[in-house]
Amino acid sequence: MTMSVVVDARVAGTPSDDQIGQVIVALSAESLTAAELIARTVECQVRDLLARRRLDTLSARRLLQRQYLTDGEIEQQVATGAVRSPQRSAAEPEIDTVVEIRKAMRAFNKGQFFLSVNGRRIERADEVVAVGPGSRVTFLRLMPLAGGSA
Repeated sequence: MTMSVVVDARVAGTPSDDQIGQVIVALSAESLTAAELIARTVECQVRDLLARRRLDTLSARRLLQRQYLTDGEIEQQVATGAVRSPQRSAAEPEIDTVVEIRKAMRAFNKGQFFLSVNGRRIERADEVVAVGPGSRVTFLRLMPLAGGSA
């Protein structure tokens, strides 16, 4: 039996039109690991950004990076003078969903975003979560304040 769950991905302090937002994720089981939920969600996010929203690859990649960059990746960019979205190139490569899933898993494992299912924070990728119709799933990214320290 396949069921659909709405997943809301938000970055605190960011305007709603500059976020991934909600996607509907089709799941074949009522329980799965957090890692499986993250992978299915990222697959749907990539598909949604490119197909339904009709964003170009660069715009979709920018939204994915905002959600899943790690602090280390942000610090590397800060060392160069600024955190920037990817720049447009003549030959824009397609988004590799497997790479995006790896980025999301790395960000989750480093605590760069919180995963909440029905109001309960999920802390480990191997944690089994129960979902069903009407479940509330949220990916919440907290961004450090400019000039602040972690």
